[in-house]
Amino acid sequence: MDNPPSKLAHETTPLAQDHRNQEIASAQGPPPPYIPPPSSIPYAPTTTTVVVVPLEFNSKPAKVMCPSCNMSITTRVEHEAGTMTWMLCCFVSIFVLCCDFTKDVNHFCPICHRRLGTYRRPCSSRIVTFIILINLIIPIITIILLAMSDSHRYNG
Repeated sequence: MDNPPSKLAHETTPLAQDHRNQEIASAQGPPPPYIPPPSSIPYAPTTTTVVVVPLEFNSKPAKVMCPSCNMSITTRVEHEAGTMTWMLCCFVSIFVLCCDFTKDVNHFCPICHRRLGTYRRPCSSRIVTFIILINLIIPIITIILLAMSDSHRYNG
């Protein structure tokens, strides 16, 4: 006497229970969104990274923000004999000490008077050529003037 499985026993199988749980869940609506538990730290400290960019100058006054007084300024420049000036003075001519274009350039803030940087002159071929030409022209002019003075001398 085999009894057919009862309808009640069939509904209590794991598959039937899972189907029933899905029906109940869909009738209730979607689950509430996940909200993470509050952190034990009420706020995270922030760090600010300050990047200091070195100022690059040339031979002319520059418009910059002075890092010392935080003002927007145009630098004041002063010329100073540097390595190139002294090398040209020793090997070419003493006249380079009279020329600003051979000297290094110091940049200063006109408000707080701090030195902001220095432009060191590169020893360019144009400068060397100019100095050599001056050294060639001066002796030639001297020779011409001496020759003219001898030819125009009055012998009475």
